[in-house]
Order: sequence, then structure tokens, then C-alpha cells
Amino acid sequence: MALPLVFSIIFSSICIISLYLGIYTLYTNPRSFTNRIFLALTTAMFIWSFGFAMAISAADISACLFWRRFAAIGWGTFFSILLQFVVSLTGRNHLLDRWWKYVLLYLPAAVCLSVFTYIPGLNPQQFNLVQTPSGWINVPIKNCWDWFYIAYYLGYTLTGIYFLWKWGRTDSSRNVRKQSNIIILAILAALVLGAFTESAVNSVFSVRIPQMAPIVMLIPVMAVSYAMQKYGFLDIRKNMTDSLLFSEQIRKRVVHYLATSLFVSSVLNVVGMYFIYKDTNLARVLVFSGVLIVSGVIFEVIERIEKNDRYKDLIHAVHFFILIPVLTLNYVEYGSMTVWACTFIFLIVSIGMISRIIQVSIASSVMLTHLLVFILKPELVVRIDASDHVGRIALSAIATVRTAC
Repeated sequence: MALPLVFSIIFSSICIISLYLGIYTLYTNPRSFTNRIFLALTTAMFIWSFGFAMAISAADISACLFWRRFAAIGWGTFFSILLQFVVSLTGRNHLLDRWWKYVLLYLPAAVCLSVFTYIPGLNPQQFNLVQTPSGWINVPIKNCWDWFYIAYYLGYTLTGIYFLWKWGRTDSSRNVRKQSNIIILAILAALVLGAFTESAVNSVFSVRIPQMAPIVMLIPVMAVSYAMQKYGFLDIRKNMTDSLLFSEQIRKRVVHYLATSLFVSSVLNVVGMYFIYKDTNLARVLVFSGVLIVSGVIFEVIERIEKNDRYKDLIHAVHFFILIPVLTLNYVEYGSMTVWACTFIFLIVSIGMISRIIQVSIASSVMLTHLLVFILKPELVVRIDASDHVGRIALSAIATVRTAC
């Protein structure tokens, strides 16, 4: 397997992990402002990682530049969001009690978006892209804007570390001190590794390696998630245990897991079809991934609207009836060889939904979809390749995780 493909899969995995952590944290307490900021933080990391995944395996320098600029939306805003998250986490919300303070907080992010994304006028030499056996990499030019970004992320990160240190030192709770220490150590580790992989290696040594920043920055994000669950910052485990006592909460949990699976599948679709199968129609691949993301959002929104269950069941039933053929027929030219197994996941989900109309809708949609595939492709000689194996492993993993949870 080629190295660029390996790195693309790694960065895509970071997308899945960061998105899952953000959605799961918000799910545990949707009303928490801190949780919402954490979701924004993981979304920035998702954009960062996805841009890198696409750029490193790009066919040419123009495509690589496009996705590098896309990734800049993520890394350009990441550290402003990180500092706001730390401010909220440590109870220093008084520092952001005026609108103009938010402007100051996000001003460096706005500058980065202006000079590193799709507005190259201020920074004609945005990136120094070089193709290597490991894929496309950026050898830093170290112009004034590069130094601005370095000052931005170092200044904001060190400020966040100081707030966390003060939080752990002044709070009497032992759990708070443990959380503070875990997050501080993770951020320091990320700073050291990030400085080495982002600047030192490609600037000082002759060896050329891809930028590993999304992988490195996943360390503090996972540390925050771990500290929240381990030391009861959000009382996650108690809330989840209590939820299981009520069928309505079980249903909401099933819908949440289904939505999360669709979000994960949107990334896996890009990995399987674009990186592995080498589908040259990138627009079609991205559109279908977008459909999966929108579908996941619809599931979450429907479950949160203030309507009676019968009304929500009807909307869910229509949604399932449309989603199943859309998902299956997207791969009909391959005989829907691997994706047909998704129907079993939907049938299992219908049991947890505890609704006759949803169960009938899913069952009828599954049978009609398979019948339509049979009509469209009565006979087909197919070739099993790496994308099929990735799809099978992914479906098995999704089913396993959903069962374990």
C-alpha cells in the first residue's frame, strides 16, 4: 500500500475519532455551553484532518493547494476555539463578558483565514508544496505570516495552560486537580511533538515527512474527553445509566448512535471510494458523503423537536424509507455487494425505536430496495478489492460498537 494512501487513511481516522468525541460529549449534556464549544473544537479538527487527508494524496499541485487551504479553516480557528474552551472549562467566563472580547479572541483566527485559505492576495506564498514518496508536504517558508501563526498558536496554547494550572491549583477538588494535570501534560506533549514534526524536521533535516499536526493535536482532545469521563466532570456515566431506565431515553440513544454511524460512514465513503477504489469523480463521492451527514443531522433534529411521538415516528418512517434505497443504490453499479449488509443494521435499529410504523417502513424499504437491485443488476461479475474489505470491516466495527454501547 502506497505511503500517501496510508497517511490519508490515518488522517481520515482522525476525522472519525474527533467527530465522534465531539458528538458524544454534546449528547451527554446538550445544554452545556462547554460541551458545545468542545464540539466546535472537534469540528475544527475534523476540517483540519480532512483537508490533510485529501491534500496528501492529491493528483496534482492545484488539487493539493485547494485542500491545504481547506485544512487552514480548521487549524486557523482551532487554537481560538481551544482557548475559549479552556476559559469555559475553568470557570473564567467573566473574561468574555463583552462582545468585543470575542472579537479580540478570534482576531488571530480571522487573520489566518484571510492569509492561508482562499484569499491569497495578502499572502502570495501561502505554502511551499513538495511532492515526496510520502505524498504532498509543505516545507515552511517562514515568512511573516508563518511567524504570525506560530506566535498565535504558542501564545494561545500557553495562555490556556496557565488557566488550567491556576484552575487545578486553586480548586479544592481532587478531581479538578487530576483533570488539570492530565490536560496540561497532554497539551505540552502535543506542543513538543507538533514543533518537531511541523517545523524542525522539514526545515532542518533532509528527510521529508508529512505534517502530523492533526494526529498530534488529537492527544489533548482525547485527554479532555478522558478527563471528563474518568473524573465525572460532566457526570456522564451517571446520566447514561439513568437514561437506560426509560424506554424514551433508550430510543434517543439509538437515534444518536445511528446519526453518529452516518457521520462516520461519510468519512469512510471518501476513504473507500476515493483513496482506495480511486474513483475519479470526487464531486460525486463528496456529495454522497454530504447526504449521509445531512441524514444524520435530520435524525438528531427529529428526535429533539417538541412534538408527540406519533408525529416523530411518521417523520422517521419516511426518512428511513428514503434513506435505505439512497444508500444502497449509490453502489448499484457494483451490485451493492458490501453495502447491502447495512440493511441488517437498520432492521436492528427498528427494534430499538419501539414503533410499529418505523419497523414496517424499514422492513418494506429493505425488501423493495433489494428487489430493485435485482431488477437493475440481475447478473453481475464483480471484483473484490481493498475498498470492499474496508467496507466490511467498517460495517462490522459499527455494529460491534453499537452493540457494546
